[in-house]
Amino acid sequence: MGIEIVIKSIIDSIKQVILTNFIILIQGETGTGKSYLAELIHKLSKRSDKQFIKIDIGALSENIIESELFGHEKGAFTGADNKKKGFFEVAKGGTLFIDEIENLPYTLQSKLLSVVGDKYFYTVGGSKALSMDVRLICASNHDLCSLKKENKFRNDLYYRLTEFVITIPPLRERREEIPFFVNKFLLDICDESNKPLVSITDSAMDFLTQQPWNGNIRELKNVIQRVVLMSNKNTITPDIIKCYCEDTYQIDNCKTYMPFKEYLKQQEILYFKRLLRFTNGNRVKAASISKVSYRHLLFKLKKYNIKD
Repeated sequence: MGIEIVIKSIIDSIKQVILTNFIILIQGETGTGKSYLAELIHKLSKRSDKQFIKIDIGALSENIIESELFGHEKGAFTGADNKKKGFFEVAKGGTLFIDEIENLPYTLQSKLLSVVGDKYFYTVGGSKALSMDVRLICASNHDLCSLKKENKFRNDLYYRLTEFVITIPPLRERREEIPFFVNKFLLDICDESNKPLVSITDSAMDFLTQQPWNGNIRELKNVIQRVVLMSNKNTITPDIIKCYCEDTYQIDNCKTYMPFKEYLKQQEILYFKRLLRFTNGNRVKAASISKVSYRHLLFKLKKYNIKD
């Protein structure tokens, strides 16, 4: 996988920090590549041989965040039928990436401050101190400094988490990179869906370069994926793209849809390829996760010529 231009530039400028245990805060709009950068930092760090664990605070209900981060003892609360390790313990020796840190409840911000300061923590309901041995990387799509001024984020925790700050600019401020991403996504999506390589006209590329991309790289990838999977054309033109830029154009005017059965087929291929990648080629685990029989899984893999 190629390293994005802006992220490569960032990595070149922070090589010394990567080799330390400084806490890093990555700021940037949704879809700018914060998770990708965090994992890249881990791979280039002294902890690369250990686990990289990601937790998305925004995706968790408030009442389970503490347990997910620090773990809990059996019987610590209603429903705690077994002892559970938290992400700080699971990631021991490696890197813990906390995404959407701005969503951490104010009451838990105090506990996180103590943990990063004292280098140990307690599980929920536990009395034994566990050492904190992780490289902590946090990310936010909000300006934490502004939240701090509004008393929505603790001052003291803010200064703890900002030992080193990286800001990723939005895609609209680095339009020269858009052709790189478009070509990369075309290659990846065509390969994953077993489709012949789709070409793109210069005018279509110019059109993509001029769009605002409020969802940044993630939005661009979604548009390219829809174009490749749902269009029945081998060459992408501006008219085709306009059908799938939902924020600006009406899909009702699109006349390039592929047959529905073909679309479902492409989605199945993508699903099983990504499933095998997720299970590292473990077919038994893949069958269990997908809730299909092992025999049915083998049938699908053979049908679509999907290799482990």
